[in-house]
Amino acid sequence: LRKLVGHTGVVNSLAYAPGGRFLASGSEDKTVRIWDSREEAKPRTLSVHGGAIYAVAFSPDGRLLASGGADKTIRIWDMPNGGKPRALTGHMGAIYAVAFSSDSRLLATGGEDKTVRLWEARTGKALRTFRHPGPVIAASFLEAGRVVAGASGQTIVKLWDTGTGKELQSFS
Repeated sequence: LRKLVGHTGVVNSLAYAPGGRFLASGSEDKTVRIWDSREEAKPRTLSVHGGAIYAVAFSPDGRLLASGGADKTIRIWDMPNGGKPRALTGHMGAIYAVAFSSDSRLLATGGEDKTVRLWEARTGKALRTFRHPGPVIAASFLEAGRVVAGASGQTIVKLWDTGTGKELQSFS
């Protein structure tokens, strides 16, 4: 339907905003680009990361965009205007996964440091850290944010209660 040209490096992650109008892409070129499906105009370029971008996600309410990458930081932009993002720090390695809870209240991030971290999405306040046996390459929420899942390349998926921090289950 349409070829989107703009990145100068490999694209590692894509995410559509609710409603499907905007598409975010994260790349090895250290940028996040926001594409508008209704316009042929060039994408907006967000470039504050110090390394490759491995993960992007829009909040379900469409008000936030999160990105994570090689520079060990998560950036959260207010949408649709963007502006200066909040920087979340705490991971000790690259960020491979970012995911919002269904109510857009929580953000889960996973990375090379073998942790899933839980944040308050609007403020960036760190809430909990969950340990995983391998680098976390995917994260997701269940039960309206009451449970967070993290998966590693070690073929292990773990589930934790976001309120108590207790590990609920481990699958191999």
